[in-house]
Amino acid sequence: MSRLNVDKITGKTGTNSGAPITLSGDTATLSGTGVTFPAGHVIQMQHTIFYASSHSQFTDDTQYLETNSGIRVSITPKYSNSMILVTFDITGQSTSTWGKCKIMRSYDGGSNFSDLKNSSGSAITYGAYGAQMVDDNAGYAPLVSFDFPNTTDEIVYNGFMKAPANHYWPHSSTTNFAYAMEIKQ
Repeated sequence: MSRLNVDKITGKTGTNSGAPITLSGDTATLSGTGVTFPAGHVIQMQHTIFYASSHSQFTDDTQYLETNSGIRVSITPKYSNSMILVTFDITGQSTSTWGKCKIMRSYDGGSNFSDLKNSSGSAITYGAYGAQMVDDNAGYAPLVSFDFPNTTDEIVYNGFMKAPANHYWPHSSTTNFAYAMEIKQ
């Protein structure tokens, strides 16, 4: 059996001090600006776990309102052309009629939220994604969408809802989850 022992791996035209791969025991570390990840590679993932001790009630069907600031998830993309996969699993209950849910984003720390953007830069409207809770329905409302933010600034995501009558989202005494995953394009 042959064995090759090395500490650093550098390309043929690389420099000795800027090795992009450093080896230590059974661990390989990628470093430096010369590391290129292939399209579809997960760069990072952020998450929030939120226990709702009380519920948020919605009775406004004219505008989308933030569910609860405690379930916000933030991510700072490493690449401006990355895609962000955003997922929310929020418990809810409808006690009378329909309610519409969607994910929105903020570039200013959560003061102002706007619609997500598709790969061509157009806003994704509520008809293109989201969930609708039906009469007297309770359970998780899973929301999943892609966002193409075109920035390396921090982005804050959260679930929003509009409903004409008693909807609770998140519901009291429940655990809710939010994930934001940066995917290289």
